[in-house]
Amino acid sequence: DEVGLGKTIEAGLVIHRQLLSGRANRVLILVPENLQHQWLVEMRRRFNLHVALFDAERFIESDASNPFEDTQLALVSLEWLGEDEKAQDALFAAGWDLLVVDEAHHL
Repeated sequence: DEVGLGKTIEAGLVIHRQLLSGRANRVLILVPENLQHQWLVEMRRRFNLHVALFDAERFIESDASNPFEDTQLALVSLEWLGEDEKAQDALFAAGWDLLVVDEAHHL
């Protein structure tokens, strides 16, 4: 779809509804790095969802055996994930109920 049609808001509505209904407890959002801030702001401002932004620094500095298991809502850059095999393994092992991918046509 064209820019500005509300795809992020629509995805937020779906995420919010799935969480409220109990159909999803853990949500992974994969986005291009340049859209991370937009997603973080929109999820917080419009839906009061506290999304954890993951990057290499947060991943490395975590004391957890799998940093992704410590969060309900994770926002991850597609670029970083594509470069870091350890992060990929941890992400896949974490177990997610819902996956949202922005700009999926670039995959």
